[in-house]
Amino acid sequence: MSRDYYDLRFVVTTPTLSFTEYNCLSNPRNKIGFLIGEKKTKVSNIITDESLNNTITEETICVHASYPVPEFHDVLCTNPLQIDYKKLRNFLQKCPGNYEKSIIGWYRFRKNALLVPGIADIRFHSQLSSFFDKMSISTNKFLLCIFNYNLIESVEHKFNHVFYKLDPGKCLIPVNVDIVNLSTKPFIEADTNLGYKTNINLIDNCKSYTDTINKVFGKGNEQCSKVLVYNMKSALIEEMNKMVKGITDNEQEAIKLNKAIEEKQREIEKKKDANLHKS
Repeated sequence: MSRDYYDLRFVVTTPTLSFTEYNCLSNPRNKIGFLIGEKKTKVSNIITDESLNNTITEETICVHASYPVPEFHDVLCTNPLQIDYKKLRNFLQKCPGNYEKSIIGWYRFRKNALLVPGIADIRFHSQLSSFFDKMSISTNKFLLCIFNYNLIESVEHKFNHVFYKLDPGKCLIPVNVDIVNLSTKPFIEADTNLGYKTNINLIDNCKSYTDTINKVFGKGNEQCSKVLVYNMKSALIEEMNKMVKGITDNEQEAIKLNKAIEEKQREIEKKKDANLHKS
C-alpha cells in the first residue's frame, strides 16, 4: 500500500536575526513587527523495493526579513488586546503590491522579559494568524518570535529568542527553527554533517530578500548599507571558495616539490656513495 509522507521545516537566516536584534536595540521601547518570508514545497515520488509508489512532500518556510511596526497599538489596535482589522487592511494597502502575501508571522521584543507568550501575545497571535490564514500562510504555520536581551555585568548584551506556533489545540508551543547562512545549499547531500536540509536555495534568494528590504526601507541611503551587506556576503563566499581552491592547489604543488627534493637528495646520496667506492 502506497504511503504519503510530509515533512515541515522552518528556517531563518542569520542576517534576519541580526538586523531584527539591532533594530530592537536602536530604541529602548518594546518593539512589535512582522516576519517576512516565503514558503516552498517539493513533492517527490519514491518507488520502494516492494514496488510501492510513496509520495514525500517537503515544505520549507523561510523567514527572510522583519518589518518593524512603530506604535503598533496606536496604528493597528482598538484596545490593548484587540486588533482593528480595518486599520490592518488600510496599513497593508499602503505597503507595496501583494506585500501581505509575504507576511508569515510576527515578533515582539521586550528587554529583560521572559521568552514566554503573555495574554496579549496569545490574543494578537490568534487574531493575526486568522487574518493571514487565507492570504499568505495557514494558521497553524503562522510564527511568533519573542526576543529579549539581558545585560550581563553592565557590559555584555545577551540576545535570546524563541519561535512559537499554534498546535492543533490552539495553544502556542515552541517550534524548532533552523538558523542557516545565506551560503546554505538546498537538499544537503547525505555525506555531509550539516544536520539539516532545505528546499529553498538561500543564495538564490538573496535577490528576493534584497527586493523585500527595498520595499520595506526604500532605496535611499539608509537602505544601501543593508544591501551592500548581502552583496558583500555573496562576494566573500565566492572569494573564500577561490581561496580554498588556491590553498588546495598550493598544497598539491608543495607535495610535488617535496617529492622532487627527496628524489634529488637520494640521487646526491647515491653519487656520494659511488664516489666513496671509487676512491
